[in-house]
Amino acid sequence: MDLPRPFLRMPFDESMAKYGNDKPDLRFGMEHVVLTDLVKQHQGGGVPLMKEAADQGGIVKAMKVPASASFSAPRSTSSRST
Repeated sequence: MDLPRPFLRMPFDESMAKYGNDKPDLRFGMEHVVLTDLVKQHQGGGVPLMKEAADQGGIVKAMKVPASASFSAPRSTSSRST
């Protein structure tokens, strides 16, 4: 098996900021997106947990999932029986 050399290296702080993990799986390119300013502009956007985090100086992040991604779980809870 041929492995590319040198191995890709990423500083710990960069890895945690971009991927939230010290051993990120780079095959999918799903970096975290910082939403803190947007959450502040929209007073939490109806999500009290995000508003509280931003108001207390925390960072709100999310992963941007491409629309073409396939999901293994149901896309909505309306199809689930209760």
